[in-house]
Amino acid sequence: MKAYLLTFVFLSSFSSLRNEAALSEAPEAWQAEALRLVNQARVRGCRCGNKRMSPAPVLRFSEHLTRIAKGHADYLRRRGYITHRGPGGTRVGQRASRAGYRWRVIGENIASGYNTPRAVVQTWLNSPGHCENIMDSQFSEMGIARAGNIYVQVLAKPMR
Repeated sequence: MKAYLLTFVFLSSFSSLRNEAALSEAPEAWQAEALRLVNQARVRGCRCGNKRMSPAPVLRFSEHLTRIAKGHADYLRRRGYITHRGPGGTRVGQRASRAGYRWRVIGENIASGYNTPRAVVQTWLNSPGHCENIMDSQFSEMGIARAGNIYVQVLAKPMR
């Protein structure tokens, strides 16, 4: 009886840990809103400056890309200015590779001074280069993080 009870407790604990891990993969509300707005633009297609962008497949939320974005957002906040260069002059692809993310294509959008996901996404969509990143049909995943009012979005297609 004791062995059965211990097995049950162990398996219940394992199941609970698995459920907690699954929950950590879910975006926070503001991240879900940013993803929804980005995917809304991708599904509709849009104009990025003078360039008409065709509809693109929706992006999946990536916790791994979000951790990479968070590292850069925290770095930018500590530095006090916005740049795509990270510690040691690294670019997003280098930072992603160092974090163990194996990617085929990768891009990054950053912004500062906004208080809502809607304002940030709209600003990116109004900027031709940022908009083209969002609309790039090669990307299949998105991570987004903030530190204060600094936002970092990482878009990628992983190697499978």
